[in-house]
Amino acid sequence: MAFPWKINYWEREGQTVRFFLGYIGDGIDWDLYPYEAWAQKIDDIFVQKIVRVRFHPSVMLLEPKDWNRNIESPFSMNDIVRRKVPCLLVYPKQLLYPPSGRANKDLWMNYEYPMLGMVNKIEHVSIHKFYIGDHFKAHPKKYIAESVYEKW
Repeated sequence: MAFPWKINYWEREGQTVRFFLGYIGDGIDWDLYPYEAWAQKIDDIFVQKIVRVRFHPSVMLLEPKDWNRNIESPFSMNDIVRRKVPCLLVYPKQLLYPPSGRANKDLWMNYEYPMLGMVNKIEHVSIHKFYIGDHFKAHPKKYIAESVYEKW
């Protein structure tokens, strides 16, 4: 059986992330930034399943709001839905702390290029990115310690 549901929202608490799976919808105030202050959770009608994922302690989980420590993010939820930035970045601790300044921006942001679409300037084999609209099962299980489906 095909797995039709895509990641349409997430909530993180420590090393545990709840991914809401279903159809890509729209939320209230998703056009305002910073998303962490304005964007409200996706409406329940768009959620088909929830998967709770616990990541290994060997990785840091970073959200767009973490991209520039101590400053609100410059992203709206619509930026995240349009894949301008990932909703979650899984960053191995052995790579030390994420870069700051311009390198940090290039790590996070995707840039629009004619003929190529959205492209990230920094790709690293050990860094994994979750985007809104991704099929959850398509992600590698490398850093996942446990995943449990919650019935909706």
